Amino acid sequence: MKDLYEMFNEMDLREETDIQEMDSLEKARWKKRLRDQIRTGRKKHSGKRAAAAAAACVLLAAGMTATGTGQTILAMVQEAAQSHLPGVVHWVPGFSQTRDEYVTEIAKSFQVEDTTVTLADAVADEDTILFSFYLEQEKTDNSFGMQAELYAGEEKIGTGISNFMSWSEESQKARGKMRVLSEGADFSQIRDAELVLTCGYLNSSAEEKQEETIPITFTGKNLKEETKTQDVDYEYTISDGRKIQILQYSENQANLKLYAKVTYPEGYDWDNVNYITSLKGRTDMGDMVEFTRMQSYEQEDGTSTELFLADANIPAAAEFIKLYPYERYISLEIGSVVEDILVQKEPLVIERQTD
Repeated sequence: MKDLYEMFNEMDLREETDIQEMDSLEKARWKKRLRDQIRTGRKKHSGKRAAAAAAACVLLAAGMTATGTGQTILAMVQEAAQSHLPGVVHWVPGFSQTRDEYVTEIAKSFQVEDTTVTLADAVADEDTILFSFYLEQEKTDNSFGMQAELYAGEEKIGTGISNFMSWSEESQKARGKMRVLSEGADFSQIRDAELVLTCGYLNSSAEEKQEETIPITFTGKNLKEETKTQDVDYEYTISDGRKIQILQYSENQANLKLYAKVTYPEGYDWDNVNYITSLKGRTDMGDMVEFTRMQSYEQEDGTSTELFLADANIPAAAEFIKLYPYERYISLEIGSVVEDILVQKEPLVIERQTD
């Protein structure tokens, strides 16, 4: 097998692919389809595409650890643990206690070996739920993480995953967050659900992981009515031939989102998805923003609709966001990561709908 860097140096990072351009009518149809999907749900990838989507999540986690982003997250979690802010209020800037009508209190605790987990509260919009949780551990040498599935009756309506978190010598407590993304449901229509958490440590086997089921009644007001949405028109192509067309931007006090159409080149290799893509930039006030690809849904024509998500960490006074597309190549077999590479210099500029 070739060395990762040898393979990477042989790649043409600007290889053109034979993908037809969308005309204005097709773009309009896709934007309408996006709006309909946000309202009525989407169809999730199956087969190789599902495996590829899962692999992309693993690639992202590997990239975060290898590039040092994991240490940044750890520092943020440890800093948050020292804060006295309750629950989701800490994770959503500007979401003060005066907006308690949007918060669903959960306050359920359970034990996983030497770690006590407390699911604190949640805030939801149409297709995303942000959960806040606390961890307390007797030891300091284990990294802990959770996977989530959300059910309404027998139907699975959402999935999510938390980052693995570690403890320093000085602290045995941490505060974390986890987003559960819709698999077709409109969360504003869901009141009673069950959150199934699969919990364990970084090196835990499947048999060692523990499952907990937490019933939840969403009493908080959904952010759907406060979500601002606008059409955008921006596209770029990454090195494996995928063409990403950003068609819609939405924001509320908990989430910033980009919705995209992705077109795949003929003969795309679903067994070797080694590229991840993101959009990074700043607001006009200098605040850093990064949109990470989080979810993918297959369409009947072989393309997919994808969700890019960012924390709502920009001030209300910011008038625009300027973003640039990046790609990163990762090899799970070798465990190596190549740093983010700028795909194109032309930015995506989003003019925010400020009141």
